[in-house]
Amino acid sequence: MRVTLIDPYGQYAGNHHYTDQLARGLTNAGAEVTVHTHDGDVDHSPDRPYTYHETFHGIYGQRHPAIRGLQFLRCLFTAYADAVRRRADVVHVQLWQHDIREIAQVALAKLVRKNVVITVHDIVNYGTTKRARNLKWMMSNASGIIVHNQYCYDLLTSSYHPATLIAVIPHVNQAGSLGDLPDRASARHRLNLPSDTT
Repeated sequence: MRVTLIDPYGQYAGNHHYTDQLARGLTNAGAEVTVHTHDGDVDHSPDRPYTYHETFHGIYGQRHPAIRGLQFLRCLFTAYADAVRRRADVVHVQLWQHDIREIAQVALAKLVRKNVVITVHDIVNYGTTKRARNLKWMMSNASGIIVHNQYCYDLLTSSYHPATLIAVIPHVNQAGSLGDLPDRASARHRLNLPSDTT
């Protein structure tokens, strides 16, 4: 199976860790994975077992929003052209804002006739009825939906979507990105905490 992960957010809220771990997990399961992200990522591991493109290079900054929007669309078309060229079976999109950028990602996947799997990161903070409506549209056009916990699963299945398309995959632990961690005794000593309490 060929999978394309679209991640224009990168370091936003530690998103690059999620993308990296998802790509590694899919690769370990036998998928051929390509990630399209931006140039702000800090994880440039030489042992990365998947293809990595900084397709969304330079989309953030102080330029006029219309210019950034056009640049985003150009990058998005580039990523999807690669997915079509590679004959990707699945395109994965991450939802945070439930806005026009995310709608464009899902709509373009459907336009090029790709199965689209979405990870819904923030389902509680809809903010507006419009965002809730956007999320509902994106979920109704998804071939699969990933949430991070049972609470989100219950909320979506009771309000929005059939349970058959939703899977719970707990959010990755980002401790590996911290490097070598001290053992418990050393940490307690450095923090001037007593060693005999939990």
